[in-house]
Amino acid sequence: MYKRMKSLPEGAILLEMWSENLALKARLDAAPWLRRVQQTEFEAFLRAGWVGRGREAMLVRFFESRNDEVEILVRYAGQAGTEVCFCLDRDAAVAWIERHRPELSECDMAGRDRPRPLRPATGAATMERLLAGSLRTGSRA
Repeated sequence: MYKRMKSLPEGAILLEMWSENLALKARLDAAPWLRRVQQTEFEAFLRAGWVGRGREAMLVRFFESRNDEVEILVRYAGQAGTEVCFCLDRDAAVAWIERHRPELSECDMAGRDRPRPLRPATGAATMERLLAGSLRTGSRA
């Protein structure tokens, strides 16, 4: 059964995703992506400044099949004709990379910190309605 993550575990690398129309929001730990990301992909991500937008962005695609909230968010954005926006906690990510992926710390992470985009209030009620519908129809195992 699906369990919605109320809060992230201690030491998690906060990754926030939301629909551009601010109807839905997901919070998750970015560590699984950082464990697997290739240096060239990471450098492309850095050029975007720790933030991004688009249902096809590598970070969104990575979590879409691994996280129910992100899957619902992407599906909703497609149906609503909006995009998925995201922001990774730069400080937590840099600290994690230095400890666990030192080869990525060679990338130019300095000076890539842009102001974080406006983030929405949580769309918890909308997310719960969508989850209830997807669980009823059995679209997610």
